[in-house]
Amino acid sequence: FRGFSPHLLSKYDLLTVGECTGVTLEEAMKYASSDEKELNMAFQFEHVTLDADTNNKWGLKPLNLVKLKEIMTKWQVGLEGKAWNSLFWCNHDQPRMVSRWGNDREYREISAKMLATCLHMMQGTPYVYQGEELAMTNMPFQDLSEFRDLDSINGYHEMVEVKKLMTSEEMLTSLRKKSRDNSRTPMQWDDSTNAGFSTGTPWIKVNPNYTEINAREQLQRPDSVFHYYQKLIQLRTQPEGHHPQAGGEAPPGQRVDGAPGAAQHHAAEGELAPPFPQRLPELLSKGCDQKDQDHLKGVVEILAGEQEGPLLLKLSDHLQSPPVQRVQQDAQGGQPNGEPRPLPGDRPGLQQGKAQLFLRLSHQQGGRQPPAGHSHPPVEKR
Repeated sequence: FRGFSPHLLSKYDLLTVGECTGVTLEEAMKYASSDEKELNMAFQFEHVTLDADTNNKWGLKPLNLVKLKEIMTKWQVGLEGKAWNSLFWCNHDQPRMVSRWGNDREYREISAKMLATCLHMMQGTPYVYQGEELAMTNMPFQDLSEFRDLDSINGYHEMVEVKKLMTSEEMLTSLRKKSRDNSRTPMQWDDSTNAGFSTGTPWIKVNPNYTEINAREQLQRPDSVFHYYQKLIQLRTQPEGHHPQAGGEAPPGQRVDGAPGAAQHHAAEGELAPPFPQRLPELLSKGCDQKDQDHLKGVVEILAGEQEGPLLLKLSDHLQSPPVQRVQQDAQGGQPNGEPRPLPGDRPGLQQGKAQLFLRLSHQQGGRQPPAGHSHPPVEKR
């Protein structure tokens, strides 16, 4: 890479990413060090192997939440100031995360928003895989003929017909949960034929839930998963006091996510805002009513605790917000009392409070210290 980069990569405004399966923390620092002589960032896959059965590739194993937190913390702390994280839950080789570690039925949107918040509030560059922003789900495959992934097809023949280690239904159950084809079904654009993907016959079957889960429906609904992703991205890219919904814009060159190449020091323009908002206690007391405070405190207790099991089962009761209460805006886009306008589709302060809550925990884990010059008050660890 060092011999290659000066002749090609350094001549263009490029973002380079390495797919580094099995890479260690030390190796990732070599591939994606902060001096950017090799790559800007690297993909590591340690966290998506937690539910893999080491004795049987197609065996089903529950997620250990404590181990997930340990792995994510290791990469956050280990690369801080040395290299840059690639943040992801989904890709073309993984099943749909909302089905994998969430609840894709009655709590589909709540768990999708929870997973999105967790990822976007970490240091690094989040990657959103096609359909993840809609909370698309795994495919309810009924027969082997519906699969296209050779690894899934060959796995079925090996486990059922050759080794006879699994029955046909056991293997189909596993494939419905683990097959890569779950993330390769056509993008669900609308509720028309083939989800608006094609007027012909798609190469693989369309998920039958496209009539309810599609981009057109979510674009029309303010509280959808799609609009939630937009809010998270806005929180990452807009400095405090310049919320895009309130009519403010980020000063040129300033980002709050600290991504590679982002401005770090501009003495003439003044000090940059903290990498992320760090005013959770203030938000809890100022921007939320008592019921909202209870929601957020419940999430703090769960995420800071030593608990195992599916994330959604522990978070669903706490992430369900009370009905939205609209706040009358003045002509300048703010509230009558002069406070910044709240995010649309949520109660004043609650959405931002949730985001700051996750950020505070990420700084807290492993004794991690806040960035220089930006202190934060203590939060109890349970």
